[in-house]
Amino acid sequence: MNITNSEYFTFNVDSSLLLVGQTGTGKSVLEDKYIERLLKSYTPDKLKFILLDMTGVDFYQLRDNHKEYIQEDVKFDSDKGLDVLEVTAQLAEDRATSNVKEPMIVLLIEECDMAAADQEHFDSLLIRINKVAPAANMKVIYSTSRPAPDVVSRKLLESFDLILAGTLVEADYKYLGVEQPSSHEPYNFVVTPRSS
Repeated sequence: MNITNSEYFTFNVDSSLLLVGQTGTGKSVLEDKYIERLLKSYTPDKLKFILLDMTGVDFYQLRDNHKEYIQEDVKFDSDKGLDVLEVTAQLAEDRATSNVKEPMIVLLIEECDMAAADQEHFDSLLIRINKVAPAANMKVIYSTSRPAPDVVSRKLLESFDLILAGTLVEADYKYLGVEQPSSHEPYNFVVTPRSS
């Protein structure tokens, strides 16, 4: 079993990540560390973030200190989030076919409100993005504390390159198809690569 945490996790090879775990398991800490690493490696002309933060409380350091890196920022509004996701899906497909590689775009989706608002539409957009993310030089992180079938459908689940699972209830581990650790330390995640 491969276990990782924010201190040494890298997300270089894969393009799409489903990050799941109960509230307080360290999902935001891991994301913040990843963002810090990217900010140290790229200038604003080489890296942009699209933030779809349905909680409105994540990514505050990025918002407060690095606005020049933010391409889109949606808080709380599921309808606007879906609109931005629609534009992002088209952008991803256009970049993939035109071989545009810069800037790298990192799409960060926090919590499942958009899926709750219209799961079929949300799923179809995110699957489109995940499908072309490598060719479009995009990274996708969808973070949720509720990885149930009504939030993360089987088809959407299969579109991710990687799953990181923090502490979950037994049924969630089974649904996601990830190994349940015998003991789980806070801020540690089980790493499960998805086969293509």
